[in-house]
Formats: sequence, structure tokens, C-alpha cells
Amino acid sequence: MSEKFSPTLRIGDLSDFIAPSQACIVSLKGFKSSAANKSSDISEVSTSKTQLKTDPVKISLKDCLACSGCVTSAETIMLEKQSLDEFLSNIDKGKVIIISISPQSRASLAVHFGISPIQVLRKLTSFFKSLSVKAVFDTSCSRDLTLIESCKEFITRYKLSQSVDERCKSSLPMISSACPGWICYAEKQLGSYILPYISSVKSPQQTIGAIVKNHLCQKMGLRLDEIYHVTVMPCYDKKLEASRDDFVFQAESQAKSNEGEALMVSEVDSVLTSGEVLELIQLKGVDFKNLEDSPLDNMLTNVNDEGHIYGVPGSSGGYGETIFRHAAKVLFGKTIEGPLEFKTIRNSDFQEVTMEVEGKTVLKFALCYGFRNLQNVVRKIKTGKCDYHFLEIMACPSGCLNGGGQIKPKPGQSGKDLIQSLETAYMENVSSSCTEVQIADPFENPHIKSLYNEWLEQPGSEKAKKHMHTEYHPLVKSITSQLHNCFDSQILYFVSVFTTFEERQQRLRFCHLQPIFSFGPLNSLTQRRWKKAVDSAQTRLEQDRTRDTQLDKVATQIRKLNVILKLHHLITQRKRGPFVSVQIMSRWRHLVGINVGIGEFLHKVPHVFDVFTHPVRRNLCCKFTHKMLNLVNEEENVVRKGEMEAVRRVKKLLMMSVSGKLRLHALRLVRRELGLPEDFRESILSKYSKEFKLVDLEVVQLVGDVDEELGLAEIEKWREKEYREKWLSEFETKYAFPINFPTGYKIESGYRDRLKNWQRLPFVKPYETKEVVRIRSCGGIERYEKRAVGILHEFLCLTVEKMVEVERLAHFQRDFSLGVNVRELLLKHPGIFYISTKGNGQRVFLREAYSKGCLIEPNPIYVARRNILHLILVGFRYTRELRAPDVRVNNDKEVCEVKSDAKGDEDWIVPMLERLNHGNTNSQAKTNEGEALMISEVDSVLPSGEVLEL
Repeated sequence: MSEKFSPTLRIGDLSDFIAPSQACIVSLKGFKSSAANKSSDISEVSTSKTQLKTDPVKISLKDCLACSGCVTSAETIMLEKQSLDEFLSNIDKGKVIIISISPQSRASLAVHFGISPIQVLRKLTSFFKSLSVKAVFDTSCSRDLTLIESCKEFITRYKLSQSVDERCKSSLPMISSACPGWICYAEKQLGSYILPYISSVKSPQQTIGAIVKNHLCQKMGLRLDEIYHVTVMPCYDKKLEASRDDFVFQAESQAKSNEGEALMVSEVDSVLTSGEVLELIQLKGVDFKNLEDSPLDNMLTNVNDEGHIYGVPGSSGGYGETIFRHAAKVLFGKTIEGPLEFKTIRNSDFQEVTMEVEGKTVLKFALCYGFRNLQNVVRKIKTGKCDYHFLEIMACPSGCLNGGGQIKPKPGQSGKDLIQSLETAYMENVSSSCTEVQIADPFENPHIKSLYNEWLEQPGSEKAKKHMHTEYHPLVKSITSQLHNCFDSQILYFVSVFTTFEERQQRLRFCHLQPIFSFGPLNSLTQRRWKKAVDSAQTRLEQDRTRDTQLDKVATQIRKLNVILKLHHLITQRKRGPFVSVQIMSRWRHLVGINVGIGEFLHKVPHVFDVFTHPVRRNLCCKFTHKMLNLVNEEENVVRKGEMEAVRRVKKLLMMSVSGKLRLHALRLVRRELGLPEDFRESILSKYSKEFKLVDLEVVQLVGDVDEELGLAEIEKWREKEYREKWLSEFETKYAFPINFPTGYKIESGYRDRLKNWQRLPFVKPYETKEVVRIRSCGGIERYEKRAVGILHEFLCLTVEKMVEVERLAHFQRDFSLGVNVRELLLKHPGIFYISTKGNGQRVFLREAYSKGCLIEPNPIYVARRNILHLILVGFRYTRELRAPDVRVNNDKEVCEVKSDAKGDEDWIVPMLERLNHGNTNSQAKTNEGEALMISEVDSVLPSGEVLEL
């Protein structure tokens, strides 16, 4: 099946053996039919009793959607009618072309070309009108109309749910209907028990289709058969939505087709994805970035007087937020100011928001994106345990911005980075030169008011229900799809073709006795493995390992630091100034990993952000404090000063590579860990051209001479030190690694002997890439494993904080020729490495580099980042501060020492004012040692008993 469609439409695992124009192998009555003869008009149907003659069965699009073969059988029909060739052919026919562009597609093109969404819309207007397109509209306007109708429907459903009649209790939760992938899955797999909960309001695509075909054509004086309406959408599933019979209506009696029959009109004639529009631009050879901007068609476009686009926040339509605000205002008389406090429940794709009145939860909404979360919600609704009032459901993870029709990431760009860029561009589109009130309230849209006054009368009217609402129908499955629930897809083909009807019925009776799972792409026989976790070596190692609380705490602190640095990157990249509104910042929460409300987050970091009211817009904004900016600049300066050290690290990594080459994408992922500047490609690789060479722009190669000192691994230096200081035998330290087991680690019997034998094994040095380990030789597997441990050990030694995410190590497996499971290997050696699952992701630490949560040999970059972390952890009055280890100088090198008599976790409490040097009343005051004099507001506290004794 095509990977373009959403996961909910790719549940079936059948081969596409039924073509749209073939005679169906299963007749309407369920009897076996012989192969259809192309030249004959009838097909012979045989049973054990009688002979029946039937007409050949033609498969329509609706039949294909009801079949368990899912979309595969319908793609041929659909893509022929909804493709670039069909679009261009209708232009050549002289049709009046009207194009409606979604804001998600604008954001995708904006990120691809590096321009703003408003520029994209203006340039697309120029481009399409050069192809003789009549008008270019924006679907944000139709989305506002959809939101108003959805608000009206929710208020009605909510009031019905509060009535005494038990039949009205099932009116909630109300589920959004904008995602065609979700609708198709609900009709095919879930049936009648879920469809009553789905909102009857059409999606923005079909809403603007109804406006164009039922209202706009009359204002423009055009006939329905003249108009060819095209939408640009982020999802291939929208092509399915436009093909539904529910969105085809019969024109007035005077309108006739060429055959004299009544004219049937589709609300949307064709759907192009963002990627197809980019393909069309490339096909025409247009320099899109330098294309002139054209004025926008403001008849159905949300354009204000200044020429800027405005709309509702929410990259997937903003249904949850808009309906929540409207319900709070209408039902409970509460006007919600500022951003909503969405809380992440399971993951970033499942969030909820609630409102309480007198201690009782009266509104509970949820945003549910992705098929994994969708199944959990459906299961709760089916069992009657769902307590939500409204559900905004989208089939794609991360919502509509991650639709299958969006432009793919560029080489070297991860999907996560692309979604983050799309979210930023989308929010810039929403907030361009508009007040927060205009953005959040579709009821104030002048175009919508005009549509109601001229055409729809009022929200929820009979005319609005006729044009803005639709119905959903459970699709009856055929025998083939029933068999699919019980048998493997390959077996199903042979069962359908080469077995008799009686045999199929016998198989069906057998299947009814078996447990059937309605979710997932696998059948019930293969899904038995889901009931029990896989017992692998990796899972056993995870269960038996002992946690290191100190390193877990460091991982949690690093996560907090990364959140702040990501926010700093997003804010500094904005063109509107070094500040951001709190509402936009709340939209970034899932991008940077904030799991609490934005208000609570800002409350926890008072010395990182300054919150103020914008002097013009009068909305809450925030910016970084001067102290925070100074610390970030200090860290960047330290990275710049350590340029030669960064060059050394990159050279050593290239020396470990088997081919002497590394991909820039892999280096970019570990840029911060290696202490490289953000523009390391220009400031490091291009600058030192005698050392590095860029191959194919995305691969770096080592070309300079290599010093012998660079070929000495850190483990070899440690062995020499151990041999010299502890008077150990050379045989004991020649091939050994330093081992530090965590507190409470249980050593099994015989483990010490196995570890000692493993330590004595010789291994290939990390920088000797030409020497080959023969795995099939005696002890070859153990030596190969020890070589891999040596490479990972050296990699961690090259990092700034002797720590890296496990996932990012996988990007170097091919370059370092690591033919092992990296995570399993790290778990197998707990005395050398430690994997922490705290924070966001999994990080591996080098145990020998840390002592009680502190780096033993700190470097300037590490110190600068710890200073930033100090400021982040400072609270309002009292706070826990990071441990400040003693520093001694050993052989002209600073070495950290953590005292062994330290109590607890070495977190000591200091007043906030003292930490920020606010207690220093006189800058000239000095102590006897010449340091700045620190003055406490209260020097001592005496209890009442001591005063009486005195």
C-alpha cells in the first residue's frame, strides 16, 4: 500500500489483487464465481445446488474503501482524477480554475524556500495566475466558519448531555471530523458505536468547496460546469475526502450534463498536496523565491487592512482551543485570557485541558494525534470510561503539519527538526501583525459575518446544516474483509480464489471461536506475541541493572538546560525581536519538551525570563534576562576560544572511522557534545582546509597529516598512570578498562573471574582501523566486542561532558564498523558505562569520568554550561544549588575532588539574594583575603529560650 496515506488507512496488509475495472472474485451473494471473461457480458456462478447467472461486478471507489484491501484498489481511480496532469488538462480546456490553499501547505513551502508564509501565498498567487487561474483563496476563512458551526454543535450536545433523558447521555464526547484518515477508519473498522460521537460539521476543505460551488459562483456570475475547484492540502487522505459521494450534489434542474442527465457537481474537484505543488513549480522551471508578490484575493482570505494574514492558532485546526474558550464563555460565563494550559498526559501527541467550577470539572478536552493514542481513546469510548467532553483527533503524529503530502525533509534534516521549523513558520503566519483577540476569535471574522448575512442566515440554521454539515455511514464488510480478521493476508488470497464457498464458511465458523483483535495491522494468529514481552538479552539486562541516582540527577538537569537552550534558539531566530508572546511560547511546549503549563514553567525559572506587557499589543510577552543572555554569550565565547580543541576532537573521530570519512549530519547531531560551534561547517571544516575536505557537501574527510600523539587513546594514558602509581603488573593493566560499579550493585558468583578474563583479552586499538579482528577465530567474538567497547569509550572521552544520547551513537555505527547492538553492549558493561533514562531520551555516561555527579576533570565549556544551569535552578526565595566540588591543581590541570564525608546528595541550600550577589551593599568592600564582602540581611537567629538564658 502507498506510504503516502495516513497510518489509519494503511491498516490492511493485503496484496492489491483486485483492480478497479476487474470483475470481483466474490459475488454479491457470497458464491464463488469463475474468472471473468473479458469478451463476454455475463459470468457463470456455480454452487452445489443450482446454477446462477449474474452480471459482472464493477468495483466503485466506495466499494474499495469498504474492502479490507483499503485504499490500494482505489488509488488508480483517484490519482487519475486528482493529479497534476488532470489539473493542467482542465486549464487547457478553458475551465475557470479556483484554488484554495491550506495554511499547513503554506508553512511547508515557506520552510522549504526559506521565506515567510505570507510571501508564499503572494508568490503562489502570482504563479497560479500566470497559469490562467481565476482566483487563489485561503482555507483559514473556511476553517473559521467550520469552528463556529462546531462551537454551536458542541453547545447543543453539552446541554443535551445534562438533561434527565438517558437517551441524551451519549451525546458526548464530541469528536472532531476534520481528519479524513480518522473518518475512513471510523466508518470501516469502528462502525455505528463510534460514528454518533463524531461532529457532523464538514472539514475546512469541504466547507470552502461548498462556499465556492453554492455561493461564490453566483456572486461571480459563473455556471457550475465552468468551475474547477482545486485545494492544496498537507495530506493525501484529503483526496479520499473529496471523492466521497456525500460531497457530490445535484445541480438545479436547468443545469444538464452533455448526456442530458442532471448535472452532478463535486464540492472539490481535485486535491493537490504540498509536494505536488512543489513538483509543479519545478516542472515549470520557475524561480519561486524571486517571483514577484501579487495582491491577495481577499474575497475568501483572512487578510486585514495592512495586508497580513490572520487566523486561529492550532496547527491542526485549533478545534480544541476555540471550542473550549467558547464553551467556557457561553455555558459558564468565563472569558479565558491568555493561552490555555494544556498538560501532556502520555506523550507530546496527547494533551488535555480542563476547567473547574466550584471544585468540579465541568469541561475536559483532549488533543489526540497519531494512531497509537487514537486506539486508547476509542477503547475508552467503547467501554464507557471516556470522561472527555471533546476530542480533537488527527491520524498523523504531530497533527496536520506532519501530513503525508508535505514536502519531505532536506538531506541532513531530521523529521523532528522539520516539524519544529513548520510549527515556527505556522505560528508566524498566525500572529503576523495581529492582536491576540483577532487571532483567537473566529466570530469576529468579517468574511464569516458576510457569509451568514448573505447566505447561511445564522449558525446552526437549516441552510447552514444543509451546506456545512454531513453524515457518516458504517461500511459493511465483505466476506473477504471478514476473513482478513482471522487469516494472514497471503493465505487470504488463496482462500478467496481457490476454495469453495462451503470451505470458506467452515473457516468462518472456526474463526468465530478465536479471539479477534480489531486493532493493528496483524491478524489474531500473529498478534499472540503482543500478549507477552519479548524475552531478549537486552530486556534482561535492563531489568537487572542498578540505577545510579547521581547520574540520573545529572541527566534530569541536562534536560532542563536543553529546554532553555532550545527556547533561546527559537527566540533568537525570530525576526520580530528578542521577545515572544506567552501565547506563542505555549505553542512551543511540545517542541522543546515542556511537560507543564507555560505559566507554571515561567514561575519555576524566574531568573531566566522577564515577563512584561507589550506596550502596543497589550499582551503578555517574555524575554531572556540580561544575566541569562550574558551566561549564554559566555558559553558561546568559550566554544569559540576552544577552536583548536574542537579541531582535535573532529580529527580523532575521523581517525576512528574505517574510511576516514564522516557524515555532516552525524556530526551535527553531536555538535554540542563535541563542543563545536553552531556554524562548525564554515568556522571549523572550511577554515581548516588543510585538515579537512568536504566531499559531496555532506561528507567530511580527513586529508591532513596525523600526529602520533593523536593516535594515543585515553584508555592507554590511564593504563600508563595506573602502572606508574599503583605498581601494578604490566600484564594486569595492558588491556584493562577502569571499572566502577554503582552502589548496591549485586555481583553474581563467577562474575569476577569472567570480568578478569575479559579484561586480559587483547583488543584492536580504536585508531588502528586497518587491523581486522577475525570473529570466527578462538575468542574472536570477545575481542570484537572489546574493540567496540574501546571505540565507544574513546568516543565518550572526546565529548565535553563525557556523555551522549544513545540514539545518536547509532549514526556512527557504519563509519566505525560497529556490527553490534550498541545499547545492548552498553548495558552489558555496567562498570564502564551507565545509561540513564531520566529526562528526555536515554543518555550514556562514562562512569570513570564522574564522581558523585560531578565531572572529575572539568573543562571551560562544562563550567560555562554549569553556570547557566545554576541560574536555571535558582528559585524565588530558597533553592537547591549544584554541588560545588573542591578544585585542586595536579600537573597544571584542574581536577575536581568530591569529599568522601559529604552527606546525602551534596545539595546545600543558599539564599537567593546571596546567590545573585544582591547582598553586596558596597562594591568597594573587601574581606581580609581581598574577595568581595558578602553581607547577609540577618547574621544570626536566637531562639526565645536562649534569650531567656542570656
